[in-house]
Amino acid sequence: LTFDGQGDTLLLGRKVTSLVQALEQVQDYHEISQQRQILHFLSDSRGLLQSMVHTVNLNEQTLHTIATVADLSYAWKALGAYEQTMHALLAQSPDSVKGLRALFLKLASILQAPLRRIRQAGNSAHCELVSGYYSARLVQFMRSTLQEIPRLLFGLLGRISEQTAAKPDRFGSRITL
Repeated sequence: LTFDGQGDTLLLGRKVTSLVQALEQVQDYHEISQQRQILHFLSDSRGLLQSMVHTVNLNEQTLHTIATVADLSYAWKALGAYEQTMHALLAQSPDSVKGLRALFLKLASILQAPLRRIRQAGNSAHCELVSGYYSARLVQFMRSTLQEIPRLLFGLLGRISEQTAAKPDRFGSRITL
């Protein structure tokens, strides 16, 4: 099955419908009709194919709306869950700091979706409030993540200093003035 755009929607719908009918015919065979596991698999397959047809029939406006809403709806809830994971990643791999810039830029671009919707609604008074709220949340997340770097760095320096203090220098330290 290939799908290249709106022109193929009808053809794809017909192909999927014929596949659903073929699965129903397969289910009628005597040997298969007695196998619960196979019947369950066939039923799931038919349901997924029907969901595929529904998804293909969505128009561009609906897809755009879903993309706009989903772009922000999950992001802020996910940030809290990933904060500890990011701290652990920074502790394990110092090179992961390089990816923080890309993450922060992506998070900043997420702010554009709600602001675009507010501008489309013509409510410019709320634009500043929403921008301030999401910017503050973004800054709070960035600070929390970036504060982990000095904490890890000073933790490493503390361990190095403890190890150095445990092993006295055999030549002694000389201070010349």
